[in-house]
Amino acid sequence: MPIRSNHQVTLRATGSVRTSIFSSWSNYNYEGYTDFEQWTQSHPGPPYKFGGPWYMTRTWDYGNNIQASTNLINGSLVLGSRSQAFVDLTPIPELSESEETAIGTKLWNAAKPDSPAVDLPTALAELYRDGLPSAPGWETWRESTRSAKNAGSEYLNVEFGWRPLVSDIRKFAHAVRNGHKIVEGYRKSANRGIPRTRSLPPVRNSKPYVGSFVVLPSQANVFATGGGSMSTVEQRVKFVGHFKYFMPVGDDLLSRMYRYYKYANKLLGVRLTPDVVWNLTPWSWAVDWFVDVGTVLENVSSMGPDGVAAFDAWLMHSSRKETMSNGVVNSKGISGSLVRVNGWEYKRRRKATPFGFGLSSIQDFTPKQYSIALALGLSRGGMGTLQAR
Repeated sequence: MPIRSNHQVTLRATGSVRTSIFSSWSNYNYEGYTDFEQWTQSHPGPPYKFGGPWYMTRTWDYGNNIQASTNLINGSLVLGSRSQAFVDLTPIPELSESEETAIGTKLWNAAKPDSPAVDLPTALAELYRDGLPSAPGWETWRESTRSAKNAGSEYLNVEFGWRPLVSDIRKFAHAVRNGHKIVEGYRKSANRGIPRTRSLPPVRNSKPYVGSFVVLPSQANVFATGGGSMSTVEQRVKFVGHFKYFMPVGDDLLSRMYRYYKYANKLLGVRLTPDVVWNLTPWSWAVDWFVDVGTVLENVSSMGPDGVAAFDAWLMHSSRKETMSNGVVNSKGISGSLVRVNGWEYKRRRKATPFGFGLSSIQDFTPKQYSIALALGLSRGGMGTLQAR
């Protein structure tokens, strides 16, 4: 895992100082640093917006200095610490792995779209029931049509003859057509990534300080007044992912359902007379439709919640603290304004497995999860959590 780091001096005060005109001179050198460390996995950048797991820490300390040349100091000065006692804000710490898992699971569950195991069986089951013919059932449709055809126009006037049969046939044809549209719509959407984002409420707290500051080097006994500082801490936690759902419907079954769909369109596109119904289609496909829809219902229902999986799913956490301070020096022959900014920042990006957090690799999947991940092309690459810290 590539590691990138950077360490540089961003604030400096150097020179010579003494406490009185009778003391000896001593040299001083105060430095402020900006440090940057990053662990990354297949993560091109900057700006590091894409790729694998990512972990970064950064500290900074920068500002200006003023020059002094008196009988007590000869060199540069920078803003130091507050001269009065002050309880500062504590930075929000990094999340532990267990905290990440708990929060990631919570946001994952909030972001995950409903499984087709919830929606699809309900919609299809209603159509399945709507398509069931009245007693004695579809087995007698062809025979009833033969009787109507032979009886001629007299049969059309029988209340419990042709009219109920036509009603059954049309209701069945609507169920077939709508069932095909539902399954086809799910199939087309199954491999499209459904983007989802969920976040915890951001945390932001600020605390002001009004007062003076010691100026470095402290031996000069110089203070910056008329200013103050503002400390701010922030935390953001966000889940981003793209979900897919698995449709256990093979190409052969889809082609058969399309064939049923065409039969149903024919039935709904003409006026149903005994001759038309008799010549239009062999009724054995009606039996096949009920069998195939039952298979779809059984297969989808058997998936349960594992029917929805994710790719490119992440938990991102950042914590930050920054303090901005300023003051004015106007004493002992030294004058000027001083500003100093220091802070700390942490960012981490943890990749989820296709079935959420708390699973370290595909070896932790159940056999059903593994088969679904394999079918969706999600079982390779990028499943491990970041180990280097």
